[in-house]
Amino acid sequence: MTEPGDWVIVENPCFYGALQALERLKLKALSIATDVREGIDLNALEQALNEYPVKACWLMTNSQNPLGFTLTADKKAQLVALLTKHNVTLIEDDVYSELYFGREKPLPAKAWDRQDMTLHCSSFSKCLVAGFRIGWVAAGNMRAAFNTCS
Repeated sequence: MTEPGDWVIVENPCFYGALQALERLKLKALSIATDVREGIDLNALEQALNEYPVKACWLMTNSQNPLGFTLTADKKAQLVALLTKHNVTLIEDDVYSELYFGREKPLPAKAWDRQDMTLHCSSFSKCLVAGFRIGWVAAGNMRAAFNTCS
């Protein structure tokens, strides 16, 4: 999916651990403006996708850290369509969705992905036992690539 030197889109601000991981992998972070209520600016995202050879987009669509917003279903659908159009993999960091206290837990952006371009990542660390640090990835057609890494 990525090689050292590739561009990966992140939210601004984003979880500091994402930036540390990208740095360790020698990937270039491209930050996109993010609103505390509306989430990532899709116009700015589209502009970046047109200007840079982006390989992946690492976002928190539900209960984003540090701002706390959750993208609307419509915005998630638009996000997935935009990334699919540009052949960019979405790395959906969904570790906080189990902590949602509303009536109906929001769906991940993966629910709108018909081309299998989303890696839906989550963890049991936030909702069950923090010390265990157990996570998972729903990799879809990218599963073979993950099998070679394990």
